Amino acid sequence: MESSSKHIRNSILLTRILILLIALIAIYIIINSVSIAKEFIDSRNITSISTQNQIILACGIGYIGFVVLLRLLYIINQLLVNISKENVFIIENVNLLRHASVCCLLGSFLAFILAAIWSKLFYSIVFAAIFFALIIRIIQNIFQQAIRMKDELDLTI
Repeated sequence: MESSSKHIRNSILLTRILILLIALIAIYIIINSVSIAKEFIDSRNITSISTQNQIILACGIGYIGFVVLLRLLYIINQLLVNISKENVFIIENVNLLRHASVCCLLGSFLAFILAAIWSKLFYSIVFAAIFFALIIRIIQNIFQQAIRMKDELDLTI
């Protein structure tokens, strides 16, 4: 039992480190977003939209995506906090999972805009984000069912 508990603590620690790493990479990208957008746009030959407007659009989508990503990382961290307190099958986690699914769907929408304007390669991000949203929704439904079963079990005792 002790080794299982230690394994869970180590897994939570590793996940928190990864959350921090993802946040730091996202901050780096946001700080350099104009130069990254300019370099990407210069590699494309789109004449229907001026380069300046493309940079503004790309950075705007990037900033919105950054906020969505930060919200998703916060949600993941809150789930970890609850799990570390052994509060797994609770309504709060169901709500957090629902919000995480919405974040994935928002990310897929932003990637869809990027794919429609600049590169069809962004469609792979669209489908990956939708796929993750579906998986998260399934996990959310499993948690909700587990809570219902737990409540029924508590009533029979």
